[in-house]
Amino acid sequence: MNKPIKVTVSVCSLFSVNNSPTPRWGSQSSHPVANATVELEGTGIRATTNRFGHAQLDVSALASGDYVLALAPQADNLLRTSGGCVNASDGNSTDKPGTCRYRPLRLQVTFTLKEGAVKMDIGSPCDGATHGAAFFQMPTTLLIDWKPDWVACKHKGARPKKAAPTMVLVHRTDANTPGSSLDDFIPSPISKTSHYLVDVDGHIIKLVHEDMVANHAGESWWAGTAQLKHTSVGIEIVNKTGPFSAQQYDAVGRIVRDLQTRYPGITRHNILAHGDVRVEKATAPQSLKLVERSGCPGVQFDWRNLETAGLCSKADPSLFKDSQIDGEYGGYFKDKPTARLALFAKDATLLRKDKTPYGLIASLQADLSSLGYSVFLEEPDAGENPYTGEFDVPTQAAVDRFRRRYMFGIVPDNHGLNPIFDRATAIALKRVLLDRQR
Repeated sequence: MNKPIKVTVSVCSLFSVNNSPTPRWGSQSSHPVANATVELEGTGIRATTNRFGHAQLDVSALASGDYVLALAPQADNLLRTSGGCVNASDGNSTDKPGTCRYRPLRLQVTFTLKEGAVKMDIGSPCDGATHGAAFFQMPTTLLIDWKPDWVACKHKGARPKKAAPTMVLVHRTDANTPGSSLDDFIPSPISKTSHYLVDVDGHIIKLVHEDMVANHAGESWWAGTAQLKHTSVGIEIVNKTGPFSAQQYDAVGRIVRDLQTRYPGITRHNILAHGDVRVEKATAPQSLKLVERSGCPGVQFDWRNLETAGLCSKADPSLFKDSQIDGEYGGYFKDKPTARLALFAKDATLLRKDKTPYGLIASLQADLSSLGYSVFLEEPDAGENPYTGEFDVPTQAAVDRFRRRYMFGIVPDNHGLNPIFDRATAIALKRVLLDRQR
């Protein structure tokens, strides 16, 4: 009697990229996909993965040739159908933290059977799938990286009065892999997460439903509204340092476009950086000074990718000519075209030749505030003039965040402040203000 010819399929979630089986979520054995059906289509040969993610297929009766290896999750791990266009759909709101849900995966494989032995060759995923790949682990063992589209994470409950979200906050993970974030987002003691996580290859992992509050914004304030986790959707992008990938920009764009379609309150003017809104303390006693997250998503994130797609605000040159700045801010940049506003300067001492004040700083504070930035140490009282007329720390921080957001490449790194208010920054600010009126 001939000895059976068997191949082993080992299925786990590696989040591999660039054709490398290097695990990016724990070790190769730490996130197995159990109870999944592994089948060679059209042959009747199938098996179910054990708790270690392993399944054996008896291919003794196969003829040499090309086959499709099809993976299907058990019902409790099947991705819930979504009407949205984003390739990361949903699970159930009752899923326990850590529950992963998968789309079916089909991979091309070639078997050559000869003299009681089998040789395997791996082909491409079928239908252009990007949520899985196969690698040789041993001559008769395939390692399958099956990427979940849904990983249930902790959240903070339903939105107040079931209110729909009205803004999107963009973050970066400050880590090279999705696993480091998932390990933070899943456990209950931390209770920190986002709604989406975008890997370097553009794979989208959904973590929390948009109708639930995810704890991603921290102490935050924008345009008079505090605690923005209640009104926002969070997108984390896997990035430690260096440029973001084209696939990530494409994925973020698809998420934003889908959200704007489903939630009309998310206008292009409410697509913000986490650094734009992160303040010292938004609850009493308040301190609305922008802090900490100047590098989130940071100077390497090129907002022009979203701007050109019409998905967010921009400093549109067609709306405001360079020369028009001469008539703004009391004519300050007409008189001083190369000037930079000195730190802690005051309107009371910035005077024209006739000794009248330009009113430059109060006008700057009003413009930044009208965009939504905090230029305050605390919320001003109703009826009170909120603008100090001093280029103080809150105003410096707001200028820094504006430059990072709308003047790509002008701020060199994610460290420290870059609160330069000069002619170029003033022109960009006026352009964004006009863009916000469209």
